[in-house]
Amino acid sequence: MIMSEPSVSRNADKLVKTLSTPVIFFAAIKAIIGGGVIALTGVIIANTGGGTPLAYLVASLITVLAGIPYAVLAATLPVTGGIYSWPSRLISPTCGFLVFWFFSLTHVSLSLYALTCSDYLMAFFPDLPKTAVSFVILTVIYLANLLGAALSARLSMILTIIMLCGMLLFVGEGIGEVEIDNFTTLLPNGFAAFATSVALLLFVTNGACTVAELAGEMKNPARAIPVAIMGSTAFAALIYMLVSVTATGILPLSEVAHQPLTVVAKSFMSPGSFLFFSIGAGIISMLGITNVQMLWGSKSLLVACDDGWLPRSLGRVSLKTRVPYLLLTLLYLIGVIPILCGISVSNIASAAAITFLAAQIVCIICSWRVRKTPAYQMSSFRISPALHIITATLSIAILGCMIVMLLRDTDSKTLSVMGVWLLLGITLIFVRRKNVITNRVLASEGAK
Repeated sequence: MIMSEPSVSRNADKLVKTLSTPVIFFAAIKAIIGGGVIALTGVIIANTGGGTPLAYLVASLITVLAGIPYAVLAATLPVTGGIYSWPSRLISPTCGFLVFWFFSLTHVSLSLYALTCSDYLMAFFPDLPKTAVSFVILTVIYLANLLGAALSARLSMILTIIMLCGMLLFVGEGIGEVEIDNFTTLLPNGFAAFATSVALLLFVTNGACTVAELAGEMKNPARAIPVAIMGSTAFAALIYMLVSVTATGILPLSEVAHQPLTVVAKSFMSPGSFLFFSIGAGIISMLGITNVQMLWGSKSLLVACDDGWLPRSLGRVSLKTRVPYLLLTLLYLIGVIPILCGISVSNIASAAAITFLAAQIVCIICSWRVRKTPAYQMSSFRISPALHIITATLSIAILGCMIVMLLRDTDSKTLSVMGVWLLLGITLIFVRRKNVITNRVLASEGAK
């Protein structure tokens, strides 16, 4: 049963509905495309070799499958910070907080994008200090998001268009240079390595789901969310396949493993085209995906603060820009720390993928529970019980297997950090649970 929303003053109520469906659609495309192809293709080639396009295809199909029940949930209950709000209201407040807390580790990927962006800059300026450049990149995006969600979303839309032009130029000039021999061995390191690659890619191919976090700032969330999740994922799958085939099929695989796409692009693109690709699909793409994550990343934190799990003052929203500036600062710190500590890109990606997939499993469970609410009968996006059961069950089983594969290949240091983070969240449950109960009692009384 869904609990009444508080009528008392909440920070989340200060957000304004400024985001249109086209803006959300482009934000979803940016959340999917840029991060995966640009930041992880070299890692996937190292794991999977000629099977890289197949890994992208499988990840995209799984994403579409899981996106069906996810879209049902998001369209029925378009709330701010769904990753926290859905399990909190449909399962239990404790479950909601634990899911949100573990999921918050996903934001270490901010450092992944900043580091990758600096890699592309260093293609032109090889003597640049990578750590310092990554720090500056993340700082600039953080400052831009402090100016407001509407500005940030429009900036993301412009960056997405430039990024797509760069990628299409890469494919257009390179597809004719592809050597079929590079794809003769699809699983050079075995099925386990292939499955791990698919699991890593699910973190980014599922990126469209994150736009549901922005429901409180959308003009028409019930329409915008399903369109963004399903439409952008299908479009991104085509881009993924074209780019991954080009990236894998031109140079010997040993030369592109763990390397940015500029290594491939430089081998066949003219100087002018290479410059546009590196800036548009590399630098601007990474700026865009970092910007989108800053845009949606604070929303579950904001609602958790309103409910009492974290100090309410931490979720304070600026009356001028309508952004939770303290929470944005917290996200910024989560992204900066791995950069300053020199943590590897692959370890950052593994931690982010595990936490993201775990949260998505819980949200898919919530999608079934929401069918029992009155809101579902008025939803603009409904599916048959049979289709819901099939897609939800298959999605949970596949995502669970992917988590197991990632855990198996993640180093002990990263697992230790994740374990400590989870224990800290459990401790907060015992410390703050009384505050949450009090807040909900006041909300219930205020709703009468």
